[in-house]
Amino acid sequence: MKILITGGSGFIGKHLINKLLSHNHDIYNIDKTINPSLDINKQKIIDLYDINVNDNFFDNIDCIIHLAAMVSVPKSFDDPINSFGNNVFLTMKLLSAAHLHGIKKFMFASSAAVYGNKEGVVSENDITEPNSPYGLDKYTCEKYIQMLCGIYNIDYNIFRFFNVYGEGQNPEYAGVITAFNNAAKNNQPLIIYGDGEQTRDFIHVNVLCDILSYIIDKNVINEVLNIGTGNSFSINSLAKQFSNNIIYKEARKEVRHSCANITKIKNILQ
Repeated sequence: MKILITGGSGFIGKHLINKLLSHNHDIYNIDKTINPSLDINKQKIIDLYDINVNDNFFDNIDCIIHLAAMVSVPKSFDDPINSFGNNVFLTMKLLSAAHLHGIKKFMFASSAAVYGNKEGVVSENDITEPNSPYGLDKYTCEKYIQMLCGIYNIDYNIFRFFNVYGEGQNPEYAGVITAFNNAAKNNQPLIIYGDGEQTRDFIHVNVLCDILSYIIDKNVINEVLNIGTGNSFSINSLAKQFSNNIIYKEARKEVRHSCANITKIKNILQ
C-alpha cells in the first residue's frame, strides 16, 4: 500500500515508518524535517500550512496517516489559535487533499484528551468533554473526519492514543516515563506534580505501532479506537523504579485517574 504519513519525522512517526517499511508498504512523508529512513524523493519537507492541496505529492496515495499536530496541552492554553490551526485547520486541509486526489483511506491520531475530566476507565462510547483547547481540537477533528469522510466516500480510523512513551521522545513534550529516564541519566531528581498517586495508562511506542500496522494490514475501517494497554500505574510506582531523589511540586489541573477500556481493539486484534 502507498501510505502518506504527516509528521513522519516525529517521535511516533519515525517508529511507525520503520514498522510499515518492514511490512513492505511504500511510505511517503510530509514534515518540516527529513526522516533518514526514507529516500528524499519520497519526502516533502514543508510546513503543512504551506502545502497546496493540489500538490502532485498526493497523487496515487492509497492512505493518509495524519500524525502531525501541536501536541502540547499547556501550549494549547497559551496559544489556542495556533493550536486550532495546527490541529483542526490542517486536518481539514488534508481531508480536502484526500478528496481532490481520490485517496480512499484516512487515519487520524487523536488523544485520550478528548475525554477531559472523565475519571477512571474510559471507553469509546463514553461522553467526550474536553477540558483543554488541545482536547477540544482533537475532538473537533474527529467530528470533521467522520462527517467529511462520509460525504467524500473515504474510509477512516480514529485512534485515541493514551500515554505513549519510548525511545526518541522529544523531552519538551515528554511523558513522565521519558522525563524520569532523562532525569536518571543526568543524575537529577525526579519531579512529581501533586502527591504522585494519580494514575495513567502507558503504552510503548513499539506496541502502538504494532497495533496500527495490524489495523492497516487487516483493512479495519470506520472505527474510533482507544490505543492503550488497559492497565494504569501511579506516578509514585514508576518513581520507585529509579534511585533518584524525588521532588514533589504543586499539583497541576489534570484528570487524576485515566485508563483505556480496550475491549474494541482487543476484539479486532484477536
